[in-house]
Amino acid sequence: MRNKRKGTNKGLIWFLCGLLIATFVLSACSSGDSDVASESPSPKKSESDDKKGANADKSGSPKEVNLDGVKLSYWVPFGGTSRQEIQDFSQNLAYMEKEKQTGVKVEWIHPPEGQESETFAIMIASDELPDLIETAEKYKGGIDRAIQDGIYMNINELCEQYAPNYMKIINSDPELKKEVYSDTGNLMGFSMVCSDLPGDDWTITRENPWCGPFIRGDWLKELNLEIPETIDDWTEALTQMKEKYHPEVVMAIEKAGIQNSTGVFVTAFGIAPEFYVKDNKVLWGPAQPEFRDYLQLMHDWYKEGLIDSDFPTRDGKETESQYMRGELAAKMQDGTALPLKTESEGIQFVGAPYPKRSDSSDDIHWTYRNNLDRGYWTVVTRDCKNPEAAVKWMDWGYTVEGANIMNFGPKGQTYDEKNDLGMPQYFEEFAPPNWDIKSEVFRRHNGPYLKSDYRSNPRRSIERLEKFRVVWEEQQKNHDDWHLPPVTLTAEEGAESATILSDANTYRDEMLVKFITGTEPLSKFDTYQSTIRGFGIDRACELYETALKRYNER
Repeated sequence: MRNKRKGTNKGLIWFLCGLLIATFVLSACSSGDSDVASESPSPKKSESDDKKGANADKSGSPKEVNLDGVKLSYWVPFGGTSRQEIQDFSQNLAYMEKEKQTGVKVEWIHPPEGQESETFAIMIASDELPDLIETAEKYKGGIDRAIQDGIYMNINELCEQYAPNYMKIINSDPELKKEVYSDTGNLMGFSMVCSDLPGDDWTITRENPWCGPFIRGDWLKELNLEIPETIDDWTEALTQMKEKYHPEVVMAIEKAGIQNSTGVFVTAFGIAPEFYVKDNKVLWGPAQPEFRDYLQLMHDWYKEGLIDSDFPTRDGKETESQYMRGELAAKMQDGTALPLKTESEGIQFVGAPYPKRSDSSDDIHWTYRNNLDRGYWTVVTRDCKNPEAAVKWMDWGYTVEGANIMNFGPKGQTYDEKNDLGMPQYFEEFAPPNWDIKSEVFRRHNGPYLKSDYRSNPRRSIERLEKFRVVWEEQQKNHDDWHLPPVTLTAEEGAESATILSDANTYRDEMLVKFITGTEPLSKFDTYQSTIRGFGIDRACELYETALKRYNER
């Protein structure tokens, strides 16, 4: 049966490639149909009910599953610099070691980089699915809907029987348990769960924030200025840097004029960049009156030449080039990777806390936060012929031994020793700067397993970089009470919300640029607000509020 599957999956790959080409040809002849993933798959009789718990031991004792000789097919996106060195995960050192230890041979199926969504939709619509799919949340309507449609398998009982390590982790934290089960009680698959602790303790804990505002530290020092903490501090620092150093761009901002994922500067005005919870009500920041104050600040800074005059059209590679040439004074949001690269050029950036509106204010209630569950959902599909083995094979990534290998690569091949903080001392081939390039060659950087970014990421050992993550973490502890947890909308709610947000976000992005550049006066803000409400943003807030109630009742 497995040999037959191998041949079938090779055929599936060729089928997908051919169909993908055909899709692109057809798409060139049509318009307004870019979201191929939104196509509903042809209904197919679900095998999930038949298989659900089919091998569960009614006595409650785990059954033994012999993995030796088992073959699985696994669809997972793979790209970046590592793909220049290996063709697929069969050449990844961690997965090679996993094959040795489990005896399971995996046929890896990687979609073309940049075409993941289109290829995913084609795969879902095909007659036969691989055994495992990563990034399963791409399914329209979400994972819960896919289970209802019989595309993904319900693995609740299978995990109880064959994934004891994953279930132990889930049951160790009530908040994580809420995050990994749907409103209907379905376990949504295997996800990346974090343990961000030093040493050898694998207790789960939320990874601290890894991005925030950055500003030239060497220039601050030369100007005898402290790291800015308030809006006035930022205005003063950016102004002095502009006047003394004349950089091409003083501060880079996002094309839409707002940083959706982190909300830097927006949160100083007592709102959030997107949905948030205040007094048990769900609100949308860009529709609130305080959003006008954010726009006024951005407009004033644009007028004074303190933010990028070409921000609506600026390419990310241009900004990186400015970074490396020292022609950038600050960036609204970034992680620690690029500032680290500039140090080799003698350019020093430092992280700054989310700015407050003033010294006396305590306005920040929303900051970027990592959930305990970090996604990369991997599911067992309806066509998996050996779901018990698939679940047991996935469970290996949540054992201490499996987590060590997935995080650091095989001991003896990538490192021999760890320091007191549990950080491996990588061999030169895998140490920085090669670590960034080869990360997916010898380990998984992100994926469905128990992850420790703190111990595996060499940048976390650089105190001057890590301390800013700690600053953001400490700030978050005191200013994160408005965060909306990862709620799940029903398919109907999702469709209605998507329609509203499509119109609202498009209009918001268009008007933000106009307000910031001054082509539309801020006296028109009331009209902007009423237009947003006309799209139904209050209804979208109601939908999320309903989903929040269900989430809290899980």
